Amino acid sequence: MKKSALFFTSLFLCFSLFAQSSDARKLTNEEAPWRILEQAQVAFDSGNYGNALNLSNKAKENRALEIHYEVNVLETALAPRQVRKAGEHFSDVLLVLSERDENEAISLINRYVERYGEAFYADSVTRLTEWLKASIVYPEADFLIGRVYQLEGEYALASSFYEKARTEADFLDIPDVKYTILYAMADLALQQGKQEDYEQMLLLILDTDKNYQNKALLRSFGKIVDADTAENASRFFSLFRCETKHAIPALYQLCRLSEKRNDDEAVFTCAALGMLEAFTHILEALQERDTDFHFTTLSSFFDAVAAYPEFLAWAEDNHVWELFFIFADSAQKRGATVFSSCLYTIMSESLPTEYWRKQATKRLR
Repeated sequence: MKKSALFFTSLFLCFSLFAQSSDARKLTNEEAPWRILEQAQVAFDSGNYGNALNLSNKAKENRALEIHYEVNVLETALAPRQVRKAGEHFSDVLLVLSERDENEAISLINRYVERYGEAFYADSVTRLTEWLKASIVYPEADFLIGRVYQLEGEYALASSFYEKARTEADFLDIPDVKYTILYAMADLALQQGKQEDYEQMLLLILDTDKNYQNKALLRSFGKIVDADTAENASRFFSLFRCETKHAIPALYQLCRLSEKRNDDEAVFTCAALGMLEAFTHILEALQERDTDFHFTTLSSFFDAVAAYPEFLAWAEDNHVWELFFIFADSAQKRGATVFSSCLYTIMSESLPTEYWRKQATKRLR
């Protein structure tokens, strides 16, 4: 699809969105915004980017219609004097609404309270209504539009839609999608050669990683390694457990960026933490599969992982064994030759990936 046509299609549909949003009405199941966005995703995955763009904008339009309708239902139900006298608390307001047979408003309030909890809205129907008005945005749709523009080479437009999705991430149906958005923004910055923006996106991801923010924890890694004993090569993995969901790719990428800058301390920190977070994730998954498994040695851990193809695939996708190798290299560079030699030996004998076993063997030679 030609870039100019892509842009004007998006512009037209954006104007259409605002023109029609005041025409609030109850949508059918087939018109549900999430359903339209699913169709947009299918079109995108099929390479039909023009259709993906049209459907994404249609999903935004329907989101606006849906929210306007719901706000109208709430405000109409809450307007009578009898309801206003009930105050702000959900329980009090719902009681009066029940007496007035305002079933649609009751269902609406209950649905949003069940989703986020009363405390999210400070137990206030007014706060819920104001939040609902703000939720007219549709960051998932903006993100998909940004992906279309990135593939079409319209980087400025892609960046603007990604940024819109990022700033409106509080309204994501699945909160963790914000990390997908940040990684896409990092990828776009790297594609454009904007190293500073690339690093900033990675650091935004790590801002939410409590382990990366724990400077005492990060310093303790160095203390164990710098003791430079053979026992610590396995003991290191007995001492630390670092849980995370989203930071491992960012730590790996920041590690590689730091290597190019010859920032040895940053390489060590990112490799150690990325490795430990991946190790913890795999260990927890192992123990869910095999309740009798307990960590004793790094070799036994590697042997256990080798029995599960899905763990191996995840480790490959997230550069886990490479992080182990970079960590060993980094320890050696710090002067911890006994520690690193022991780690190379374990990896050369037990790592479940032949390539990195061979690399560890080369280091020993």
